[in-house]
Amino acid sequence: MTAAPNAEVREQSTSQPPERVRYFIPLRGERPPFQLVAAFLWGRRWDYDSDGDSETPDSTAWTELTLVNRKPPYERVDVDPADEMPSEVAVTSRDPATAARVAYFLAAATGSGVRAGRDEKLRPADSLLEALGDDFDLTAATHRVALATS
Repeated sequence: MTAAPNAEVREQSTSQPPERVRYFIPLRGERPPFQLVAAFLWGRRWDYDSDGDSETPDSTAWTELTLVNRKPPYERVDVDPADEMPSEVAVTSRDPATAARVAYFLAAATGSGVRAGRDEKLRPADSLLEALGDDFDLTAATHRVALATS
């Protein structure tokens, strides 16, 4: 009987990759050094890969950033200029909590707000607190950033 193989094919053909979550942040002033974004997410000595246009890890003039966790669950987050607003960045990830964490950090660090969609109203960074995930310790993340800057 061929029902099982057909069912597998149907299941494979209807499975979609996870949708990407995107937040928009109008950045005011300098961006934090990209290494602080990674410290906030995972810690200072975490094994991660990065790509972007920062000349040094301490530069605050970067406009593009990709961070990839080299350990499971291998989260990836991209920060890129928003297409229509050069002073705004789009934070994008397939993992909703990772996207929220980076958006929260960038908005809080720059004194800005965050929008969940291009047409959404600008909200304070704290509006993302519930989206950071139950497994994320905001106090510890903030402490990691403070240690990295001292």
